[in-house]
Amino acid sequence: MELFFNELSAKTATNDVEAKKWIIDFLKLCQIIDRILNSLNNQLKLRTTEDFLTFQLTNKDNIVAFLGETFGFADPELVVFLSLLDSPYLDKNDSQIEEYQYSSIKIDGILEEKTITGLGATFIKKTLSLSFDNDTKWDKTEIVFEVNLMDKNAKINTQEASVRHASKIKHIIDAHLPFFAGLFDFKSYKPIFSFQDKTQNLLPLLEIYSLFLGENEDVWELFYREIAHLNETDRIAKIKEIARKIAEIQHWKDATGGVKNQNKNRELYFIPSTDFILSIDLQHGDFEVLKNQKSPNHFGSISFDGKRFKAPQNDHSIII
Repeated sequence: MELFFNELSAKTATNDVEAKKWIIDFLKLCQIIDRILNSLNNQLKLRTTEDFLTFQLTNKDNIVAFLGETFGFADPELVVFLSLLDSPYLDKNDSQIEEYQYSSIKIDGILEEKTITGLGATFIKKTLSLSFDNDTKWDKTEIVFEVNLMDKNAKINTQEASVRHASKIKHIIDAHLPFFAGLFDFKSYKPIFSFQDKTQNLLPLLEIYSLFLGENEDVWELFYREIAHLNETDRIAKIKEIARKIAEIQHWKDATGGVKNQNKNRELYFIPSTDFILSIDLQHGDFEVLKNQKSPNHFGSISFDGKRFKAPQNDHSIII
């Protein structure tokens, strides 16, 4: 997947410590994105302008020189950073090359001199722009600006544009996980659930929605430990919150019609194009797996992290 570095955020650091922090924070951001994309069998390509590595990052060093002096040419940080860069933004065979070359943008009413920027490329390619975390104006999950585009008749059209943006891991988790989840091929997705075999693929995007809880591998252990000590009101609110986020990522739909009306005391989701219905266990933080058929229709349950299975219980069936 192609992401674009926002060239407008590149500026000269006041000292080496500041520049190093920009690089390290940016690498952490890219590593999280790479982890997400790997779970989707996709690969991160970070595009920059061809001369970006010659940019003067400090008063005495360009980015390449700074990386070499700071990390050493064999250090993982340098290898990771250089491997991410895949310039130029658009090659000469790209169908949108002319549209891109003859575009320009205004931010806060100021026309940027550079016509080739990460924000412009992000707008044209409908993807995600990344920046160094070095200015409050880039501390946003969406950047709004004016874009000037040349049409087929060589006429410049100006319109307001907005693009997805991130300079912090928080931006990815708070706003952009559904965007990455959209890369999953739901058209050919066929969920399965078997309590007997302890197998399921009801939760194919587990790696992505787990990030709602944090970056560590033990986030689900901590989640279940937390809700076990909450009072009933807070526990239910927390479980509903996480279930809603999981449903958004997984493209589940709120139950409607007779199913919803006849089971008003249940939190229910449909898995589109299937007979599966999921009910939220508000005590334990599980998904109860049901089928759209007459009772008994409870097939068992599975924890939010996909690891713990429970047997079917006929008294947990829903009314169809």
